[in-house]
Amino acid sequence: MKILILLIALFSFLSCREKMNDQDLVGVWKARDGAMVRLERGGVVIIKGMNMAMIWSNENKLADIIGEWKFTTDLNGNQVVEINADKYNFSFFMSGQGVVGNKPPFDLYVFIGDPDDFNKYSFTKKE
Repeated sequence: MKILILLIALFSFLSCREKMNDQDLVGVWKARDGAMVRLERGGVVIIKGMNMAMIWSNENKLADIIGEWKFTTDLNGNQVVEINADKYNFSFFMSGQGVVGNKPPFDLYVFIGDPDDFNKYSFTKKE
């Protein structure tokens, strides 16, 4: 019986997890290295000074990107921000603070190398 009560409490706790929506994403996000991502209403993305070696090891340059963004879910059901531009297509994952990562401030990030290593190129919302 104690296990059943514990499972119900755990399920209730996890089901209360807040989900972000596209309006939560609109604004300026900055990385420690000075790179900036601006997600605008209407789906326009402007990226300045993004270190592309963090995403693709064979591309060692800083990129300025203008394209489109879309708030969606990936094949595993994770909320992601898809970036689509002429030359670059990739997704940002999202994480927050707290036990289950559902509290602000939120970060946008891409994994650097193997995701099992948990190395992230992170952007924190500034505006």
